[in-house]
Amino acid sequence: MVYLATHGFEGPDSVDYYREGLEYNREIVRQNRQRAMAWQVSDDLPSQMRAGERLVIHVRCLDRDGQPLNGQMRVDVGHPATRIGDAKLSGEIVDGHGKLAWVSQPGTWDFTLHLDCNGRHWQSKSRVQVKPR
Repeated sequence: MVYLATHGFEGPDSVDYYREGLEYNREIVRQNRQRAMAWQVSDDLPSQMRAGERLVIHVRCLDRDGQPLNGQMRVDVGHPATRIGDAKLSGEIVDGHGKLAWVSQPGTWDFTLHLDCNGRHWQSKSRVQVKPR
């Protein structure tokens, strides 16, 4: 057992482990800043849907005092493992409301929501499973 423990480790899985560590640290800082802003953001992304359905993404965003925000929104839509079929949707947030549309395609999709309001950035990520018709 000692032999297996000392001879079984082949090193890090990635040769870019240092860079990945830095990116991880930047992500932790981003999340802490976002938490401190205390924005109230909600969307109506489903966890599952059928292929060919038109998805209308409604976003509502308020500041820490409950006041509606104005600014820009972007949703990056992409497969977790490839870039095939990826899309970038963008629109405006007016009086705390934004809306974007996307026609679903089969597969697993990551939706990354980016909000830019009052010189500040906020983001979240959701995964949607789109089943064939």
